[in-house]
Amino acid sequence: MTMEAEIPGHEPPGDLSAGERRSVLIFLFLAEAGVLIIAIAWGIFRKIPWWHYICFKPWTLWGLLIGSAVFLTGILLYNALKNVPFAHVRYIIEGILRPLFKDFSIIGALGVGIISGVCEESFFRGILQPEIGIWYSNLVFALLHTGSRKVWLAGVWAGLVGVLLGYIYAATGSLLLVMIIHAVNNFIAIIYIGRFPPGEQKGDPETVKNSDPR
Repeated sequence: MTMEAEIPGHEPPGDLSAGERRSVLIFLFLAEAGVLIIAIAWGIFRKIPWWHYICFKPWTLWGLLIGSAVFLTGILLYNALKNVPFAHVRYIIEGILRPLFKDFSIIGALGVGIISGVCEESFFRGILQPEIGIWYSNLVFALLHTGSRKVWLAGVWAGLVGVLLGYIYAATGSLLLVMIIHAVNNFIAIIYIGRFPPGEQKGDPETVKNSDPR
């Protein structure tokens, strides 16, 4: 996904039109479907039956809590770095994610969360991790979440979360658990960014500046 424009500093671009938003979401859906198809084909060809590890265990629902904790950690990171120019955090949140998920419905956010959690975990934890290990598989995971130099922080964060998920999967043997963690994090993030954008919260310096009638 490339929605970047040459913008001074780290100011985000404007909102997407309905058509642009639809096109990006369709592209993302097809990309996720492609990842799942590759995971299935790779698993059959290499005899890695990752689907056997999508199993429910009593502690699987801990994924709801862990996913929420991952989201909260990401928000803390945002707040810590949002005014650091080279981090381009405002560009990532308000320039890419906010226009894409603005006023997203709860059902839509849940759908995106589940699709991304299932498809990405099937491939990165289910296939790549057994093939090349936790760290190398998450290097790939991080790079694929880094569309350009302005979103390098998103790639680093995705890689770190991926390492966490990798070790959880290695320790528990439950692919369903990491799918739930991934899906919950994405679901809450979409709702939060789309409906309660950080830049519009009361007292935010950027909001105060932009709302000044002078």
